Amino acid sequence: MSSVTDDVVIELEGKSSLQIKLKRLVARIEFEFQNGSSQVDGKDENPNFIPSSYAIYNIPSKANLFSKDNNAMSGLADGDFGKSADISLSSRSFEFFMLENVQNVKTTGCDSQAKRETWSGGTMGAPTLPEDKNFTYAPDYGTFVVVKGSYTGTSYIGDVSYTIHLGNFSEKTNTANGKDFSNFKVNRNERQIYKVTVNGVRSI
Repeated sequence: MSSVTDDVVIELEGKSSLQIKLKRLVARIEFEFQNGSSQVDGKDENPNFIPSSYAIYNIPSKANLFSKDNNAMSGLADGDFGKSADISLSSRSFEFFMLENVQNVKTTGCDSQAKRETWSGGTMGAPTLPEDKNFTYAPDYGTFVVVKGSYTGTSYIGDVSYTIHLGNFSEKTNTANGKDFSNFKVNRNERQIYKVTVNGVRSI
């Protein structure tokens, strides 16, 4: 029995060494919640949010072989994205890994944290599922998390859920406030850290 061995030859073209850069296909996402402070009707709100679970929406099931800067996910459809089940929490922090999701903002004018989560649709008086919301600025398949928990404050006591789209909106740009709130991109080999301060039942 004989075997055949193929030789692999790397031409250095005059260089004394060859550097190969490897990038992970996935990004590492980290969340940490803390309580802040605010006033409602002249009284200290004293917010206390205790997260109990989170779910991830629009998780890509495939990625390009090579990274792209803009709209790398164009042409994908519902079947190319998934949703996690609710994942229980026993602390104020969590992390997960996901494939890159690089999409452009849907329309211009997203210039604040609050606008990132602006949506329309649903039936008056009926709860709207996160996947049924038509977000104004966020891409149709932009990845977001929904964090559920209990809230206690001067103005409200009860269950709440917070929707947070991923993206590097702390990135320095030429905008007046120095942040690009229209960035909904999650790039491969990236670590995104979200430090979320709950200042009120409707203010994070």
